[in-house]
Amino acid sequence: MLGWCLASLVSVVAAAYASLLLIMHRALPTAETLRRPLSEFRDGSAASLAAAVFTCLGLVGALHLAQLVRTGRLGQAFICTVACGLFTYVALTPSDDTAHLLASLVLLSLVYTHFALLLRWQGSGWLFIHLAVPVALLTLLGVGGYGLWQKSVITYFVTLLVIQAWLLGAEEGQGFVRRERTPVRRKRRVWVLEDDEAWRRTPGRASAGSA
Repeated sequence: MLGWCLASLVSVVAAAYASLLLIMHRALPTAETLRRPLSEFRDGSAASLAAAVFTCLGLVGALHLAQLVRTGRLGQAFICTVACGLFTYVALTPSDDTAHLLASLVLLSLVYTHFALLLRWQGSGWLFIHLAVPVALLTLLGVGGYGLWQKSVITYFVTLLVIQAWLLGAEEGQGFVRRERTPVRRKRRVWVLEDDEAWRRTPGRASAGSA
């Protein structure tokens, strides 16, 4: 089923993103590596690894958008399209550009708010945990500054996308099973045969009643 395939692809690409991110940091084992925002890795010796990381993030977003469109969640698909547009702009603009920094902050805020509203609409108890995650990650500022906080939040969002991908795949799979197992019910035709004798007596009764 395509829903499960898309969920599997999202998981594979997300795992590739995490692996490349780890390799990129090990390739530059300095104290400043943790403090560097993700986009700044494009400007150094790890530019090829950074490009691969951005490619994985773009693929996760594109696959997620495909799942949303396939399951008919057009409102969420619109938000995902806006997020993908912002991500493309961030990926293609210089790291020291003011518009680049503003777009990246808007992108993070959009994804964070989107999942908060989604959890609120579903009445999930995970909403309070989701709201607390960015604040809890602020403790990393003392260790790795904004760069470590940004990469941690991005990884958290990728994890949420993987979870939602499997939930959408499971929902689509259950719908497929229901369609396969539900027998086709044919409409029953009921023929009513009226007694001719009663039919003939009916006018007489009516006339007698009127008399």
